[in-house]
Amino acid sequence: MKCTSRVAVTLVAVLCVLTGRTAGAAEFVDGDNEPPSQLNGMHSCPFGTMVTGVHVDKNLLSCMAYLGEALTFPARQDWGATIANQFAFDGTSMHWCGPGAMVRGVHVDGNGFNCQTLASWAIDQHGPLGPPILDRGSNPTVRNGMHTCPQGSVLVGAHFSTNTFLCAKLPLCMHGDSSQCPVGKTCVLRVPPSGPDGIHSIDGSCQ
Repeated sequence: MKCTSRVAVTLVAVLCVLTGRTAGAAEFVDGDNEPPSQLNGMHSCPFGTMVTGVHVDKNLLSCMAYLGEALTFPARQDWGATIANQFAFDGTSMHWCGPGAMVRGVHVDGNGFNCQTLASWAIDQHGPLGPPILDRGSNPTVRNGMHTCPQGSVLVGAHFSTNTFLCAKLPLCMHGDSSQCPVGKTCVLRVPPSGPDGIHSIDGSCQ
């Protein structure tokens, strides 16, 4: 079975990722041992995954485990500074994807993001993305050798010149990462049928 970024959002897509490099891992680094994944002219996490961290100098992304059908598709391009895409902080502002949206791809020099949101069924089942929180450059969270959002959260915006990230907590746990689950519970990834059309969805629940 060959896995590509154009795989339809089906059970096949889930199996591709789970049998590939993200299998059993909560996060992975894109661009270290392989060419950086590209989407809309910017370095982006692969299909179905979101950015948790960025190493600007080395052009590396820390990407979260597979969310797949818990996301809306396609990714929305967001370039430049507008009134609608600026988050105010410390008397200035940073580019962000907006309420409820997460970063899938980053173009630092072009001030661009690829943005995606949680699908309606995921919000109904797990709740919305958490409120935006700042992860400061003076005391940043570090994983995978780079500045990342705190465990269990995803990048939603950034002010790269001050190494300040805007993060939001995910309402569902990640395959391979039970750190956000209560003691004695494990994050379970299932693919139950969600309707007569045969579409499947991921259940990221602590069980």
